[in-house]
Amino acid sequence: MAFPHGKYWLFILVNIFVILVSITSVLVVQFQLLFKETNWLAVWLSKFANDWVAPLAVPLSASATILIIISALVIIRDIRGTRRRRESDRIRTWANDAIKLLVTPITEESTVLQVEEVKTKFQDIKAGGLNALIDSEKISRELYDRVWKALSSILKYSDAFSKGDTTFDFKGEINTLLEKLENVTNFTSKK
Repeated sequence: MAFPHGKYWLFILVNIFVILVSITSVLVVQFQLLFKETNWLAVWLSKFANDWVAPLAVPLSASATILIIISALVIIRDIRGTRRRRESDRIRTWANDAIKLLVTPITEESTVLQVEEVKTKFQDIKAGGLNALIDSEKISRELYDRVWKALSSILKYSDAFSKGDTTFDFKGEINTLLEKLENVTNFTSKK
C-alpha cells in the first residue's frame, strides 16, 4: 500500500522529528522537577536540560505547532485536489459514455423499438447528467456552464421524445449535442 501523501514524506518526517524533540524536552524538564538532583542521572539530565533543552523548549514547541498547522493545510489541499480530480473524472466519464451511447448504431429493426431504445439511451444520459451537473458545480463555474449546456440539449431531446414532437430536428441537434459533450470532455481533460 502506497503512502497517501508520498510527495510530502520529507516534510512530514521533519515534523515528526521536531515534535518528538519538543515532547522530549518537556518530559526532561518534568523529569528534572521530579527527581530534584538526587542521583547522577538526574544531575546529568538537569545539566543537559538547563544548558540545551530549556533554551530551546519554547522555540521548538512553537516550531512544532507551526509545522503541524502547515502539515494540516497541505494535507487538506491535497485531499481537495484529489476530490476535484475524482469529480472531474466522473464528469469526463459521463460525457464519454454519452457520446458512445449516441454514436452507437441502433440494432432494432422496428421503428417503435428504435424510438424506445433512443428514449432509454437519453434517460440514462439524463440521469448521469444531473449527477455531473452537481459535481461540476463543485469544481468551477466554467465547467458547470459547459455541463449545463450539454444537459439542456439532452433535456430538449427528452422533451421532444416525451411529447412526440415531429418538428424537432433530431439529426441536426445530435451534432450540436455531440459538440457540447466533446467540449465537456476536452475541458475536463485539461484539469
